[in-house]
Amino acid sequence: MTLCPPGTDCRKVCKGPDGGNSAPDLLLVDIVLPPGTPHDISVAGMARMHRPGLPVLYVTGYADHAQHVVAESTVLVKPVLDEALLASVAQMLESSGFI
Repeated sequence: MTLCPPGTDCRKVCKGPDGGNSAPDLLLVDIVLPPGTPHDISVAGMARMHRPGLPVLYVTGYADHAQHVVAESTVLVKPVLDEALLASVAQMLESSGFI
């Protein structure tokens, strides 16, 4: 499945050898990560320190974890239908002014 609404450029953003020069327009994170890694609520907070206003779309398989995200955040509980994910991404990008 491609998450790119028409007119957008989707890519995985990683810090590569060049330091990762491109800034994401949206961060899609799973709240629960494997033990020994920061949960993505922390990852989102760190990303927003560097880019205030960055839209963050959270997904989780644990509905009770949704209470831990920043108020007024968008949280999708797995399993997520493709249409729901695409609609959330498009709405968040549109609201943020990126598309």
